Amino acid sequence: MISGRVLTENPAFSSERKESPVARPMFGKESYYEKALRHPVAGRWHRNLVKLVRALLPSGWESMKHLDLGCGDGLTLRMIKPEGEVLGVDLDPEMLEQAKTRGITAIKGNVEDLSILPDNSFELVTCFETLEHLEHPTLALTESYRVLKRRGFFVITTPNVNLVFRIIWALWARFGMGKFWERSPHLFEYNLWNSTRFGLSLIERLRDVGFRPEKTAKANFGLVAGVRAVKL
Repeated sequence: MISGRVLTENPAFSSERKESPVARPMFGKESYYEKALRHPVAGRWHRNLVKLVRALLPSGWESMKHLDLGCGDGLTLRMIKPEGEVLGVDLDPEMLEQAKTRGITAIKGNVEDLSILPDNSFELVTCFETLEHLEHPTLALTESYRVLKRRGFFVITTPNVNLVFRIIWALWARFGMGKFWERSPHLFEYNLWNSTRFGLSLIERLRDVGFRPEKTAKANFGLVAGVRAVKL
């Protein structure tokens, strides 16, 4: 159920843009995250993210019917869940092929429109470092709520944006591996508890589409936030 409040989306981007959160070039080339894992700073940052997600996942999650939004090449997902059934959704066909090689059932789809999936069909939906790349994030959250079963879980992570994060990200994007994200920039900013220039806090956005947040966590000096929420 969506409340009467209207969440303002970012008007600066056209509807033609498509999200592509994790890239994996083909023909044996390393993906961004494969390279990042070997980097002394990015590797630690990414492994801390994986630990954060594992701390948020509910008891018995390994056996739950699982949907991952913005699965990319599947590397992050398989670091979190090394084996087992999972359905991944992304728009990039090359990345989907790589995800399939990791044993993920990967389908092409826009996470802002999951009409290819029925209502109340998953026990767990995950969304890792994807929401900030989307043109219409509220649609993705609403669709996540729709496809979850009652009492199902939604686990999400995003950058926890504040002044320190903006400075670090600006330097990383200009001089470090963050140059990669020029192809899929951050379109929105989120803070776990506080509103940003784009509107509601992450917690309030989740509540606004009907979720009940029940656990939060942070990693990387508080610059990454995660939430586990439940569909009532």
